Amino acid sequence: DQVYPSAYAGADASVNCSNTTYTLNGSGSAGQDFQYQWAASNGGAIQSGANTLNPVIQHTGTFTLFITNVVNGCSSSDAVLINALHTAPVVSASGNTITCIQNTATLNASFNTANTVYGWTGPNGFNSALLSPVVSIPGSYIITVSDTLSNCSTAVVAAVPIDTIRPLVSASVSGIITCVQPQVTLNGAGIPASVNYQWAGPNGFNSTLQSPQTGSAGTYLLVVTNPQNGCTRSVSQSV
Repeated sequence: DQVYPSAYAGADASVNCSNTTYTLNGSGSAGQDFQYQWAASNGGAIQSGANTLNPVIQHTGTFTLFITNVVNGCSSSDAVLINALHTAPVVSASGNTITCIQNTATLNASFNTANTVYGWTGPNGFNSALLSPVVSIPGSYIITVSDTLSNCSTAVVAAVPIDTIRPLVSASVSGIITCVQPQVTLNGAGIPASVNYQWAGPNGFNSTLQSPQTGSAGTYLLVVTNPQNGCTRSVSQSV
């Protein structure tokens, strides 16, 4: 008697990130005269049921089903390949800075697959399903992107910093207006060194020089602006 049993390990399949385990679907000769044995290779691992037609696996790979006729010793085998579909999205995200002239920031994100769902979370319970939401609170914002085919997810942080530090400013005058000194110099100083200067004073006086000259007595206002964040500070100077 050299009749071989039938053995079918099932159709090849792919498992995604939502499958921590997977059940194989073997079939073949049945009855008390037949024994079943599965063997794993190429990285595969069997969690339970290696002596049944439907074992549970926990790592993808190649799985071979052996069915043996214990009466005549004949054995047949078949293999099934279980692939891993575990491709996570590649995501990048960023946010701009909140400043004195820009009190909101736009979050931006991009990713490498079209089969996605995504959502943002952030400070004070912030949630948004928009790809580029506008926020007004500084902090760390997280976008989670999930691939609907592999069920794999990637989370990336976008920072929204705040820069509302006002510049430092001081003013002085080089002397007093007299008959022999009809003009004096207004002296402005600001930190950081990149600040812009704007003087205003009597008789429609205006100047963007750091240290302009004037021939009119009165009170002058100096406003300095940090061009990097738009923040300002002012000081008065009497002549």
